[in-house]
Amino acid sequence: MKRAQGSLEYLVLITVVLGISAVVIMFTLGAFGTQKTAGDLNKCKAAASQCLSQLLTGASDCPFCEDACIDAQGRDIQSHEAGCGVACQLCKEGKVNMIGVGVESGGQVTPQCGNSICEATENCENCPQDCGCPPGQVCQNGQCVEEVHKAICGNGVAEEGEDCDGEDLNGQSCQSLGYDKGTLRCDANCHFDSSECKYNKVPIVDFSHLCMKIGSDASYTCYFVASVRDDEDISDWSDEQFLWNIETESGGIGVIGKEVEQTYASLGTYDVSLTVTDNFGASNSTSKAVDLCRALTLKTQCEQEENCEWYTPQLGMAYCRTKTGID
Repeated sequence: MKRAQGSLEYLVLITVVLGISAVVIMFTLGAFGTQKTAGDLNKCKAAASQCLSQLLTGASDCPFCEDACIDAQGRDIQSHEAGCGVACQLCKEGKVNMIGVGVESGGQVTPQCGNSICEATENCENCPQDCGCPPGQVCQNGQCVEEVHKAICGNGVAEEGEDCDGEDLNGQSCQSLGYDKGTLRCDANCHFDSSECKYNKVPIVDFSHLCMKIGSDASYTCYFVASVRDDEDISDWSDEQFLWNIETESGGIGVIGKEVEQTYASLGTYDVSLTVTDNFGASNSTSKAVDLCRALTLKTQCEQEENCEWYTPQLGMAYCRTKTGID
């Protein structure tokens, strides 16, 4: 009986010793301590304000932690649901400053750079291996921003920061820059060269005329020739750019062309006007009163015509003209 009682006490003692050993081992492994491995907590730090808001409204849990965690850069991190539970528990308890991934010690969490997780206080500058920027972005002051491509002058492509590059004028022309005409070019520094761009000048219009009696009949033919002073050569202008309005005995007629003629049956003074429109849309006009009596160069011829008179404005000057008061 005593032997059996002793054996029982021995078994109880062994059980107690084993239990104490297990507890010690569990404490050693952190089962009851305040230290947690990097995988226990997760990425709710970036959404701490949302988590706290859920807490203040009396919600029992943080919905964003149920399916995925959110890292400090706002990216979803899948397959960390277990850690999210711990982080949300901290959030519900109001320990927002303790949310993160790392080792919790003394009520604070210390992120560990190099664990492939971008944690709360890490960024692309202090931990590029965890918080590296995606393609097309660069790190500036701890933030990932769009990469600004540096233009290369001379590659034939007008890039940001360049007016143009070679033949690539970036869709611009002299006209788009406010000029009326000319050829826009690109200089060696990828800036516009507008030296050949010009503002259009209004053409200065004039015409000469020569009227004469041809043949034995009483008709007179007048020849009109347009002249234009402009910064453009008028040799390539079309006849449609010269519009004449010539008065005749029966009224006015419209004629187009650089050089035109008109035949009259009777002497008198007739109004002639010319409007010229240049290649770039600028136009101007001029008009004259054409006196057919001036075609009579001899005094005897002039005095034979009822509507004409020989006029001497000054000594040494005389010509035939339509009598005053006769249209």
